Formats: sequence, C-alpha cells, structure tokens
Amino acid sequence: MKISEFIWDEIVHGGHWGSLSAPAIALSFMYIVGDIRWELLVIVYLATQAVYTYNHYKEMEKDKLSNAPRVRHLRRYKKYLPLITACYSIGFFSLLFYFANKPALYLGSFIFLLGILFTRHGKHITTNIPAFKTIYTSLCWGMIPIFITVYCNLPFDLSIFLLSVFVFLRFTIDTIFFDIKDIETDKRQGLLTMPIIFGSRERCSNFLHIINLLSILPIMAGIITGILPAFATLITLTAIYTFIYLEKSKQRGVDILYISYILVDGEYIFWPLYLLVGRIIFNL
Repeated sequence: MKISEFIWDEIVHGGHWGSLSAPAIALSFMYIVGDIRWELLVIVYLATQAVYTYNHYKEMEKDKLSNAPRVRHLRRYKKYLPLITACYSIGFFSLLFYFANKPALYLGSFIFLLGILFTRHGKHITTNIPAFKTIYTSLCWGMIPIFITVYCNLPFDLSIFLLSVFVFLRFTIDTIFFDIKDIETDKRQGLLTMPIIFGSRERCSNFLHIINLLSILPIMAGIITGILPAFATLITLTAIYTFIYLEKSKQRGVDILYISYILVDGEYIFWPLYLLVGRIIFNL
C-alpha cells in the first residue's frame, strides 16, 4: 500500500476527519462570542479522537458488516489501538489540567466520561429505550458550547442555550443519518435506532429534512432578537449543505459510506468559514 493511501485511510477511517468536527464547532462558537482560545481546539480534538478510537477498537467485530473499509484499515495496527487511545487521553487530560479552571476541568472530564460510557453501555440501553443513541450522542455534542463557556469564564445567557440547541439539532441529523448505514447490524443487535423505528429509509430521510429546517430556528431567533451577532446568519448555510447530501443519498447505487464519513462528517469544517465570510459581508 502506498503511504498516501494509508494516510487517507487513517484520516477517514481512523476517525480524524470526524474528530475535526469538535475543534470546528469550538472555533465557530468562540468566534461568535469573540473569545478565541487556540489551545482549546487541541483539547477538544484529542478528547474526541480518544473516544472515537476507543469505540472503533471495541466495536471492530460488530462493524464488519456495516463498515468493512474501516475494519480493514484498523486491523493493520489493531494491537496498538489501546496504546493510541491512552496517548490521546493522556494528551487531553494533560492539556485540560494545565490550561483549564477547575469547573472546566470537571466538566471536560465528565463529557469525556460520557463518551467512553456510551461504547460500554449505550448500545445495551438503546435496545430498551428508543432513539437513546441519537439523544445521548447529540446531547454530548451539544455540551461543547457549555464547556467552552465554562472554560472561557463567559456569562451564561440565552445565546449559549440557542447555540447548544443548534449543535444538538445538527448532530441529531448526523447521528440518525449514520445509523442508516448500520440498519442491518443494529437490527441483529436489537437496537431501537431512528431508522429502524421509522421502518423505511424514505420516511427517515423526510424526518431529517424537517429537523434540518428546524435547526436554523435557534440561530434566526437569536439574530432577530439581537442575542446573536448578524454575521452568524451565514452559519445557517449548513442547512443547504445537509439538504444536498440528503438528496444525494436517495440516488440509486450511491456510496452511503462516502456520504457518511466524508460529507456528513465534513459539514462542521465549513462552519468557521461561513462565519468568517459573514463577518466580512456584514462589516462592508
């Protein structure tokens, strides 16, 4: 295998592309509130990558059917995955301990623990509680604005709530869409994910379109009331991005893994760019 191919597989199947969602969301939030802490981007990336690597290692055998390319890649260095997970975790806690205040240290550790616990117990709970996986995962991601607020010693106000709801709704779409590719595996495990509950891919897709539209309401409400800056309007462009990949996923013979791991995970990378363009436009 060529080195370039291995690097590409590592970025995509090793979880790094998805983990970049965390610093992208963090940077977007800090840009909106006007307080950027660059070390925080590394902190949230390491935490996310540690959780993802742990999850991929523990569920490797279960993922054979739904994500064979990732399993093939990770098997190349399977024996090192526990050590790699430990390194990411040590890096996260070291930076968190050095830079964070005590409340942020406790909250960051708590969110990290939630991520690890889902791999250990979340699937079992999802067999008894419908949509538990979607709600749990989305809530964890929705806590990023709250964590940053605590880390940066910002005042809690309605803007924090609106941005957290926005992130929660965006990841509701993300999580449900990812579960579409896992339908067969999840059925075998008895999981009550949203695609299984809806019973058809079309009904699930229609539901995602509704959530996609609803997700822009917190941002627009914040802008109309003056709680959020006007340039934040452009972050709602992400709804158009989602509309495109949702429609693309309906095409016959489409590569659902490509859409999931490249397009869906890549959505958040554009958020800081939207805001930067918005700031330029509204400052003209």
